[in-house]
Amino acid sequence: MAARTLSASTLWKRSLNAYLADINGDSRAAQGGVAVIPPARHIGLSNIHWLNWANALTGNRLRINRLFAVSGFRSDQYISYYRDSRLASNAGISIWNFPVVNDVSHAGAQTATGSIAGTTMTLVVNTVAGTFNPGGILSGSGVTPGTKIVSQLTGTPGKEGTYQVDTAQTVASTTITSTGYTDTITGVYVDVSNVVQVAYANLVAEWQLDLDSGKKVVLVAETGSTALNAAQVNAVLDFNLRQKAWAEAKSVHLFDFGPVVWAATQSGTLLRFKSGVLQPSDPTHFSSLGAFLQANAGPVDWIKANFVYRDKGVATAADSRPNNPRQIITNPFFLTLSGGITGANVTVSSGTVPANTKISAPAPSGPCSVAITSAAYDAADANSGNKVRFALTAGASAVVARIEFDSPPTTYWQIQDLLEAGVGVDVEANSGGAHVYGALEISTAGGGTKNAWALFGLPSQGPGPTSAYHIDLKTEIEGTLPGSTATAYAALVVYVAIPANGTAAVSLSRPWGYRRYDMPAF
Repeated sequence: MAARTLSASTLWKRSLNAYLADINGDSRAAQGGVAVIPPARHIGLSNIHWLNWANALTGNRLRINRLFAVSGFRSDQYISYYRDSRLASNAGISIWNFPVVNDVSHAGAQTATGSIAGTTMTLVVNTVAGTFNPGGILSGSGVTPGTKIVSQLTGTPGKEGTYQVDTAQTVASTTITSTGYTDTITGVYVDVSNVVQVAYANLVAEWQLDLDSGKKVVLVAETGSTALNAAQVNAVLDFNLRQKAWAEAKSVHLFDFGPVVWAATQSGTLLRFKSGVLQPSDPTHFSSLGAFLQANAGPVDWIKANFVYRDKGVATAADSRPNNPRQIITNPFFLTLSGGITGANVTVSSGTVPANTKISAPAPSGPCSVAITSAAYDAADANSGNKVRFALTAGASAVVARIEFDSPPTTYWQIQDLLEAGVGVDVEANSGGAHVYGALEISTAGGGTKNAWALFGLPSQGPGPTSAYHIDLKTEIEGTLPGSTATAYAALVVYVAIPANGTAAVSLSRPWGYRRYDMPAF
């Protein structure tokens, strides 16, 4: 595809969106978003992507625009699927996230129990190991040598179902192996022997298109999977070397997370990962801990060096509800340290809940106790307000504690409002890998409830960091759901998820939430 002609208007738009990033890739990119709305717009952000962590750790200097990513897609597939949308995007940054694990995986051998009648192959449910692709060359007892898959006719993509093959034959139920695939961009047959050259050529062309269109390109080295064999691992390493050489020649940023996630001496000829950095029983996808380690292995420094910090917290008592009619938070400096609400499954062992705040642990969470203290936000500034510390202790069941800032009255805001909120959070070192995340809950009559998540995390996806850190939680800019007829509530919530018998302490400071003005149209 030839590079498109750029107008002065296009370049002007790029410069105005220098803080906006698109992410390209497979499921490891798609998992950066929560509640993704086709085609690629997210409502919230997760804690299992390195950019979300890096952004929260540096004060949210960037915004993710679109996730041009599909689970299970190879690079040729997600390139083709999203190319027009990507090139039309006004995001000034194009991030290419872990690009080729599916290419390398699909290039190898996939197996299933199946049969062939005429030109129709049927694969049995729950027997497919890998992904069967158009262009794959079939082998097995009774299979005509050189038979290729033409297309899938029915069933789950790449899995059980029926496929058209190019050679009529009769094959009784047996183990069928498919090797390789047809590249959707070039039309060539790909297996492990040429997957690196084909994928690299396709990707380089797209990276160059992004550069030519005025975007800042950011590359990420492939980290692979524990499911790859030795030849496939060599392909990953070969691809990474080529990618690094291109990045150096083009002065493009490249992050290589291998040193912080790979278990260096445990792998032999395969890839093995450090404890806790992958999601449980998952060969490829990273946990919150893995994403946190990646964020601190270059991205945090890159963001600080390239993007100016803007403090988004409330800076004056005048900017609180109802003094500022566009602010939805009351008591943002915690000047009133009592009068709040203790809800379900929480016992306050000491201290008091600040005004306009509620702490609870609704079912199915287990019960917990909390000790609440306060301190000056800035010990050197007598006028800085307070920060409030919540020290949580779980019982015999896992806990998801909910610290909620009260909603404005229904008459205070409107169903056409765009809302954004955030809060500073200091997380102390903990032994359980606590998940700390936020949401702006937006609820209306007629439309229902939407959660705009910030660093959303599930304990089932593995542990969070155990070290101390500071983050600025910020929700995505969101409106109400379609069909809304009247306002109900809009509440900023901080969640703390800790394992059974675990402890975690968080200090909250300067919460904020605005009825936004819309961004200028281009």
